[in-house]
Amino acid sequence: MNFLNTKFDSNIENQLEIFLQKHLKIFFSMLFLLTVFYSYILYLGHNGFAIGDWLTNYRAGFIRRGLLGELILKLSSISGVKLGALVSSIQIALYSVFFLYSYLLVKRKNSLIPYVLIICSSCVFTFQLSEPSAGFRKEIIFFAILSFFTYASVNFRSETFRIIFYSIILAYPTLILTHEMLLILYPYIGIVAINKLGLKLKVTLPLISGAIIGFIVTVITISFEITPEMVNTIMTSFEGYPIKIEGSAFHWLDKDTDFAFHQLSMRLNKYLVVFPIVLILSLVSFYPIRNSIIKTLFLNWFTILLFFISILGTITLAIVAVDWGRFIYINLTSIFIVSLYHSGETSNKWLYGNRVIILALFFVIYTCTWHIPNTTKMPIGSYVTLPPQIIYSIVNQ
Repeated sequence: MNFLNTKFDSNIENQLEIFLQKHLKIFFSMLFLLTVFYSYILYLGHNGFAIGDWLTNYRAGFIRRGLLGELILKLSSISGVKLGALVSSIQIALYSVFFLYSYLLVKRKNSLIPYVLIICSSCVFTFQLSEPSAGFRKEIIFFAILSFFTYASVNFRSETFRIIFYSIILAYPTLILTHEMLLILYPYIGIVAINKLGLKLKVTLPLISGAIIGFIVTVITISFEITPEMVNTIMTSFEGYPIKIEGSAFHWLDKDTDFAFHQLSMRLNKYLVVFPIVLILSLVSFYPIRNSIIKTLFLNWFTILLFFISILGTITLAIVAVDWGRFIYINLTSIFIVSLYHSGETSNKWLYGNRVIILALFFVIYTCTWHIPNTTKMPIGSYVTLPPQIIYSIVNQ
């Protein structure tokens, strides 16, 4: 009888694996097309965060986060393409890189079953669908780089990978000029590099040098004071594109830490309820791939140090910012991508026996009833939504 049960369980696992392998590309394609659709909607709605965040520029002088916006303004002036359309195109291009290389990395796994919860939940691939204003921000630049870099680590020769590694280190200080938050994500690049190349001086020395330069660039950028007059100058640099200061990324540019502390203090009681729930729910989907995560992040003392530097940097940022859900999502996505370095044998024994029906029910409930909120919303609820104000903008075009 045990033999029959084992054979039946094995058959279920095989059939499920075949189904996942067959439909993985379709599912990733569907998520990408939805992401393209949402980006277009945000463009039509002139969203002050998803679009406005990319348009901060240097027209009022050198300020933090202004490099990419300045380049977009110049490109729009030369090409005649609307600013919002350019931003949307950049977002789509970056997401295409992220989805493509994430798909290629997931597809090489020995078993796809442990990745079902992550792929279908709000943790990595659908945050931008549940929180559009928060999900199309500049961290997708990093996601595109990290997914390609991880793909290169498992598919390219060490010599070629080392060139890519050095190139990213050289370019990274420039990336920080697009958003200083990218500095705290830099350690994930190092984790992938050390997994591939080993803990060697020719890896750690360039990595540390890049971190020091990036830190100096960050300190310089945040030391420049931004006044309300400068924000108004930035806003007038793209008259005709109707983004208001209130309720947009520009609203926060000239605010000091006292303002940030005040905004956070008003939300803190609810945050201390909402985000522990979010973390617990998120970690459930990561449990089946824990072995790959441990192998990658805890490879040696240096990768452990890099990981905790990134987490500590995120916690520090959370003290002066209200986007706690976004910060959780950014780190979960980075951890997921990095963990794909290992092909990893993962046991699916938890799938066997009478648990199949229970786990199928759990899968439906888990993936369809919660999402990672950016700020104060409770996590329980549909994870694919369209904000009413964006729909209203489309209807009234």
